[in-house]
Amino acid sequence: MIFAFSVFTTESFLCRNGIWVNAVSGGSWNAAGENGRGGIFEKCSNSGKGGTMRLKSAYEDLRERTLGKIEGIWGKLAYIAERRSQDGTYQHWGLERVHGAAVAQEAFVRAHYSLVNTILQTRLRLLREDLAQTSGTAGTNSVSYVRELKAGLPRLLPSDCPKMTELHLISVLTALASLETHSQSGRQAASPRPRLGR
Repeated sequence: MIFAFSVFTTESFLCRNGIWVNAVSGGSWNAAGENGRGGIFEKCSNSGKGGTMRLKSAYEDLRERTLGKIEGIWGKLAYIAERRSQDGTYQHWGLERVHGAAVAQEAFVRAHYSLVNTILQTRLRLLREDLAQTSGTAGTNSVSYVRELKAGLPRLLPSDCPKMTELHLISVLTALASLETHSQSGRQAASPRPRLGR
């Protein structure tokens, strides 16, 4: 079954065997759902009438396809920081290829601000739980992980973020580092000491 419709452009599209095809040019999308116009289309379905096709924004693409696969909010923030170069731009070849460099940059800036704001609005207890989960997935302990986060502070913060945001994030990381160090010391003190041989 083939059905057709138009999106908010002058182009019309057909759904043929689960693939969107341009009704005029015959152009289609590859298995990853990428098109040649800087967007990603959801796979179509031949079942039902008048199917829908929605172009994912670069932000949705980054949030769902990339950040959605990374464990924990600290892991997501660390990933964003790793993509950030010294000049403040973000490097992500795939997102740039599909959406264009400028749009990809805007998506990263938006995601970066969103993550920092979410962290600053989250209770410390929940951030500790997330830290334990994220550090475990990264194959390290919470103390080492939070130290790495603090060491990379300039890249953890979006460009031109307010000084109050920076100070707030520093205080959160400092509190987590203190709590995790104290907790680790308590666990080590409570662990039984090996018996000495006679």
